[in-house]
Amino acid sequence: MTCPSAPIQQTTTRQTVLIESLRNDLVVTLAKCGALHDAHQLLLSMPLCTVHSWTAVIAGYADQSRGQDALFIYSLMQEEGVKPDEYTYVALFKACGSIPDLERGVNLHSLAMREGYSSYTFVGNTLIAMYGKCGSVKEAENFSMLD
Repeated sequence: MTCPSAPIQQTTTRQTVLIESLRNDLVVTLAKCGALHDAHQLLLSMPLCTVHSWTAVIAGYADQSRGQDALFIYSLMQEEGVKPDEYTYVALFKACGSIPDLERGVNLHSLAMREGYSSYTFVGNTLIAMYGKCGSVKEAENFSMLD
């Protein structure tokens, strides 16, 4: 016997997925438009956030040279168990360069290497910039010579 509520459950599930998708898209849009407070608040109110939403807010803060805020959002992302992608690392390296926080940058570089992201050209370019901004020109030169 088929449950008469099955179509309702399916519709509700589809609507929930659509709503969460729209919320994630809105976080990304707000962050890209510089409405970081709104993006941050919406992100924190959502039950399920994608790596793209987290990264958009991190990148927004990093682009505004608010490295501490970017790293704080990253710590929340870690608490939620969301794995960073290559774009997250780029934003985090920018954040570390803006503070500057060489120790944190080196730790993040190590994580990016383990994940295989540091071999991406755009990630490597951001790493070189971070090392330079953190006053570690020698490390930037060494890294740029690894190609």
